[in-house]
Amino acid sequence: MNIDPFSSTTYGKCVRRLDNAYTLASENLFAEILREIKNAYENGAEIAELSVSFDGTWLTRGHTSLIGVGSVIDMLTGYNVDFEVMSKVCRHCSVAKNKLGPSSAEFSIWYEGHKSEYDINHLDSSTSMEMEAALTLWKRSTSLVFRYITVLSDGDCKTFNYLCEKKYGRAQGISLGGKAHGSLKKATIKKLTTYYQKAILRNKGDVNAMKTAIYATLLHNISTDAKPQHSSVLLEKTHGVSTNLSLVMVKT
Repeated sequence: MNIDPFSSTTYGKCVRRLDNAYTLASENLFAEILREIKNAYENGAEIAELSVSFDGTWLTRGHTSLIGVGSVIDMLTGYNVDFEVMSKVCRHCSVAKNKLGPSSAEFSIWYEGHKSEYDINHLDSSTSMEMEAALTLWKRSTSLVFRYITVLSDGDCKTFNYLCEKKYGRAQGISLGGKAHGSLKKATIKKLTTYYQKAILRNKGDVNAMKTAIYATLLHNISTDAKPQHSSVLLEKTHGVSTNLSLVMVKT
């Protein structure tokens, strides 16, 4: 049609409007999700204690990605509770440098106004993005009125070890090894793995029964005389587990 394309200024305005609209929609959606998760664990407690899974992903494969994302998923509802984007690059800065010149006065003025929206929040290796994202998510969990106390993992426990080292394990005086109560021993890992496999094999074709059997295994293994975890309500809601951060590993 021989029509001139958008100018970069007009295109930028359109992108910003879309970004504002998407941001507002996502905030409303997440607020609704958080309410539903809270209701699923409702027992009058000020902070809901969640059993979650955590994993990270990267924009590109390998260990050189400039962007990564860590996500926490609630095991009971299946909702994505929270996520954190880790970035080693700021696209806005790259565009501005190319357009204005990295050493120009114009770029310096632009950068002063851009500081509050600076995208870079990770300076270490791309591999460590997952662990740093997890630490950020765990630290702000209580601001969402949640506490993540059980982690379902695929066998890679680097993130769990990092969380314990940085924030939780030392404060509680509990290590992954050793004979202390609450420590994660090889025998415990083997037992949990066996229980998990049996729960799957014995309930093939019945997802709800499989889910209940898996939760029953988790609750049974964290039950204590002071805080038993065997009631039907706990099996249905997987609520009321120990306040120590614990790890459930599933070898695949």
